[in-house]
Amino acid sequence: MGWLDADRKAADVDRKKLEAQIERGLVFARYPQDVIGKLKTSIFGILLFPPRLVVLITSGVVGFSSFFVLNGLGLKRTALSLLRLQARIWFGSQENSTVPSSTTGSNMVVVSRGLVEEERHLTQGAPVPAKCVLISNHIGIHEIFWFVVKYSPGFVSKAEVRKAPIIGKIGEMLNCVFVDRKTEKKGENVEGKPKQKMNAVESIKEKFNSSSSFHLCAFPEGTTTNGEQLIRFRSGAFVPMLPVLPHLVKFGGFQRGRDFDPHYTAVKFSRWIIGLMCQGWIRFQVTYLPLQTPKDGETPREYADRIQKLMASEANMPCVDRSFSDKKIFENKIRDGFLSERTLYSIQADRLTQRGLLDEKSAKKLS
Repeated sequence: MGWLDADRKAADVDRKKLEAQIERGLVFARYPQDVIGKLKTSIFGILLFPPRLVVLITSGVVGFSSFFVLNGLGLKRTALSLLRLQARIWFGSQENSTVPSSTTGSNMVVVSRGLVEEERHLTQGAPVPAKCVLISNHIGIHEIFWFVVKYSPGFVSKAEVRKAPIIGKIGEMLNCVFVDRKTEKKGENVEGKPKQKMNAVESIKEKFNSSSSFHLCAFPEGTTTNGEQLIRFRSGAFVPMLPVLPHLVKFGGFQRGRDFDPHYTAVKFSRWIIGLMCQGWIRFQVTYLPLQTPKDGETPREYADRIQKLMASEANMPCVDRSFSDKKIFENKIRDGFLSERTLYSIQADRLTQRGLLDEKSAKKLS
């Protein structure tokens, strides 16, 4: 395939292994912009970045300060309502709407981050049970804001989030389940299962058993992707064997190879957020799938696989056997210089050409 950069062709490098690791990681790879796309982003950036930055900072300082004051006074319900309002300011939502915000004028979304429209396709009308698991594919941070506005659920989140300023405290208020994804030390296994995984499963069960009404939101892929495939679902969120309400999220109207890639994957947060704020707009779409319940005799692993196949079929995308560890390996190869951004974009341009989404002349301009 010749994907490795020339300056890393050392004798001790297992090229076949590295190329296989890079190929497995392409589901996490971002797409480049052509000359027109970069010019458009630059123009919007000059015009929109300053006011968006002011909105982002001002609303964040005022909103979160008020949130913690109310929480400190014991007004948790009021604090949570304020949190939902903050999410609306940053993300926006209009309950039970299938009409694009640009026509209603009441759903001006993410003036601070470049998503100015949300569109939802309602395919199920059954009421949400008092106890259920809300799941979705994972393409960025936008869906987290959307779920906060819509359901105010607890989340299954990585342990590092708990230590994060502000966000960690909010996560605790929302009764999030924090999971440590780091490699377990020797001797920490219990009956063949990693100790941290056992603790996560027990925490999820406890959350549901201790409450008469609780919605848990999980992204069973375990990490973000570029939205082209569904990677293998983890089964932890399916262990309670409760009803599951699946959602599919995507960026509507996003032109690969032209627009700034809004997927939060294999990119530094600062670069990603600035890129979003320097674009015109991207439509964020949510599709509701019918409520699913476990079948008799079905295991959590079988339950997770069945829901994944349902979502993949609805989204018309393949399921692939990838995981968070594949993403870390892929990111490390980029960081260590085995794969430059230029080479990666050349690979992605070739893939767009093979799929008929880009002509060869345009592909050369991207690489």
